[in-house]
Amino acid sequence: MPTLIDQFRETFEGEVQPGMCWITDGRRETAVLGLIDGLTSEQAFATPPGRKPGARSIAAHVEHLRLALDWTLERMHGRNPETDWANSFNVPTASPEAWATLQREVRRAYDAVLAFIQRSRRTRVQDMPPIHVAGLAAMIAHNAYHLGAIQQMAKAIRGD
Repeated sequence: MPTLIDQFRETFEGEVQPGMCWITDGRRETAVLGLIDGLTSEQAFATPPGRKPGARSIAAHVEHLRLALDWTLERMHGRNPETDWANSFNVPTASPEAWATLQREVRRAYDAVLAFIQRSRRTRVQDMPPIHVAGLAAMIAHNAYHLGAIQQMAKAIRGD
């Protein structure tokens, strides 16, 4: 279980255990929280270069991650929240305040899921409720996918 928790953390924080990176190169800025901390609101809400106007922005991916984390926590608590995947990328009007709020909210949602799963850190995987293991595994893959999308958009927007 500790390895799965650390992989979950790595998608948001970067390297957790020295020399044990699976998804990022370990640097904080290659994980979700560090990467989005380095973006301005203009960059976060920008249409990715080469994409049609209205294409999903970095901010939209961050909002989607926030909602997915909130829904995952609900499921881990045994509830089955109504999910609206089609609208999960909807963001408020672009502004520095809206971007700061999105950053705070994704951090809050991440911290809440992390606190929940950290309580199971010493539990053997086979002794955990299957929904918790499935949820954690799904979130690792989901986070990694959106992290990759955000990384590519950020490179294009910054001209890296």
